[in-house]
Amino acid sequence: MIRHGKEVAFCKTEKPEQKTATIIEEIQKRGYDTTAVICRNEKEAEEVRQQLKPLLGVEGEKEEFKKGVMVLPIQLTKGLEFDAVILWNPDERAYEENEGDAKLL
Repeated sequence: MIRHGKEVAFCKTEKPEQKTATIIEEIQKRGYDTTAVICRNEKEAEEVRQQLKPLLGVEGEKEEFKKGVMVLPIQLTKGLEFDAVILWNPDERAYEENEGDAKLL
């Protein structure tokens, strides 16, 4: 897979919503305007939106998005660009080792 930009950072945690909020705050401090929290499907995206909303005032899906944090399923990310991306729970169960999942990532 060809990827440009800074080295990918991995972070495991017991309370992912708390760690994600901390990561997003750090991203914003560094001056990045747009952050995507990308989930495997719409059900997971809705759960994550609800978890992060009280912590960050997270946006859901909107027709127009200028800056801030957006939580969305991976299927809706094709062609979109963000300053920073957080891939939510990218384990072997969510993304299998096959061509279809590789193309999503």
